[in-house]
Amino acid sequence: MYVLYTTTYPLKSTLDAAKKFIEAAKNPPPDYINQIGVYVAYGGKGIKGYALFEIEEGREDEGIKEIAKRLTIYYDVEGYEITSDVVLSAEEAIPLLGLEM
Repeated sequence: MYVLYTTTYPLKSTLDAAKKFIEAAKNPPPDYINQIGVYVAYGGKGIKGYALFEIEEGREDEGIKEIAKRLTIYYDVEGYEITSDVVLSAEEAIPLLGLEM
């Protein structure tokens, strides 16, 4: 399972968010969670962040709870908002339409 987390925060909170990221990076996720990448961009009224994780099959519930727990470090960053989406790769999604790759 792939989970994409999208975060936003105002420019004035960039330094606080970066410090939290450095702190969180010191404690990598457990082996059943593969952090594929973390990306940032300017967007809207500030910064948009994207973090893509792959959770080992059979450990999805445990993985989502673990990631959610790890994200609590950002809760005191002013204006910080987060959404999560379960996403499929194109290779996973196309067969759902009855098509073959």
